[in-house]
Amino acid sequence: MIIILSVTFFFFFFCLVATCDLQFEMDRERYGGRPLFHSTFPCLWSGSRATHGVMKGNVYFEVKRTDNLPLSEGYSEFPLLRVGWSVARSGPQLGEDDLSFAYDSRGLKATSSHFEAYGKSFGEHDVIGCYANLDGDSVELSFSKNGEDLGQAFHFKKSSLGNHALLPHILCKGCAFQVNFGQKLKPWHKSREGFCFLHDLKSEDLIRTPVPPRCEYDCEMLMMVGYPASGKTTWVLKHIQENPDKNYIHLSVDRFIPQVKTVGLDKTEDNNKVKDLHVKLATQCLNRALEIASYRKANYIIDQCSVYKTSQFWKLQCFCQFKSKAVLLVTTEEEWKRRLEVRRKEGEVYPEAVLYHMIVHFWTPKIAKMPLDDIIFPEFNKKLASSLLYTLMDNTSRLLVKKSGKGPKIRFIRSRENILESLRPRSYVRPTPLIPPRRPHPE
Repeated sequence: MIIILSVTFFFFFFCLVATCDLQFEMDRERYGGRPLFHSTFPCLWSGSRATHGVMKGNVYFEVKRTDNLPLSEGYSEFPLLRVGWSVARSGPQLGEDDLSFAYDSRGLKATSSHFEAYGKSFGEHDVIGCYANLDGDSVELSFSKNGEDLGQAFHFKKSSLGNHALLPHILCKGCAFQVNFGQKLKPWHKSREGFCFLHDLKSEDLIRTPVPPRCEYDCEMLMMVGYPASGKTTWVLKHIQENPDKNYIHLSVDRFIPQVKTVGLDKTEDNNKVKDLHVKLATQCLNRALEIASYRKANYIIDQCSVYKTSQFWKLQCFCQFKSKAVLLVTTEEEWKRRLEVRRKEGEVYPEAVLYHMIVHFWTPKIAKMPLDDIIFPEFNKKLASSLLYTLMDNTSRLLVKKSGKGPKIRFIRSRENILESLRPRSYVRPTPLIPPRRPHPE
């Protein structure tokens, strides 16, 4: 009994929540799971990577698709499962990034979003064996179905992995699964000759993924604040690259859009209506994921505009036990309009009314009034950034009055607070924010 417990603790699949999607629900034994938001978002992919990987040897693991989840009335999504290998820096969508290799239940293999026919389709109660041959200068990945060898799926040079270990990765939609790394008394099916379970490897042959923070005080949440096309995502990607040790989880609508799609050989061109639907679903998924994230110890960057006070306060309130920082990105009015024009040429159009509303209702976060530890101004200092914001808001207010044709020409208003109050109804009463108590940081 003691031996079993020690081995299980050493190689826990999904033992740390930083290795799995926020929308994924682990089983109690932590060797499998299912989608967390299946009833609300049946089209949403979810999954996880293992906490340990390999860089040498002949290893394998097994995945059993245990059951298909029931669908609510009106939905026509069908269950899908992908199994395979990826590296820690690849995206969460298995098979849709470089160094990410998947075997899809529709009888497809995929890497870098390139899908090809492979093997056979598989469904409920089928067992898939995932094999990796890392001996020599090349890597060979293959799969089996219920003990039947399906042949080589991927072959590439080992040098392309660099210093990254191959990690078991499973992705599901509408179904549940279980994984056998060798922790069970016997395998579900006999393995190929010369391969061993990951569980049977020596500790020095396994590569551990970065360990997430141990408590909320060590976790960091960065909330981006800025207009569309102000450079938020560019700053986020650069900051993540410059701080690999923090292992940030990037939360944005763009990151969830691939997870609400079903791609493969049947992939078709997206029209505007489908794109709008994907954005709407991804936004709803992100809002649900933010609630889950506040209970999971990790470092997060929330990449949204967050220009409204209610939006800022809600996010900061969720992460009130974290080290919360706001990153305020401001640029000149001319540069901002230039970036918007570039976005329009790329097909991303922001309605004029929405932009005007965001400008005149922009709220600068304040440490004294919110559960906030610091405000970062990456491009301009606080004084210059405030001046640029006030100027843009005043110009927009003048433009709105001119377009509406109502009232006299407004005077130049230096205070952002006065601008906001002048645009609100007279019956508006500013609510007193209820700031949740923050735990004192340990000395």
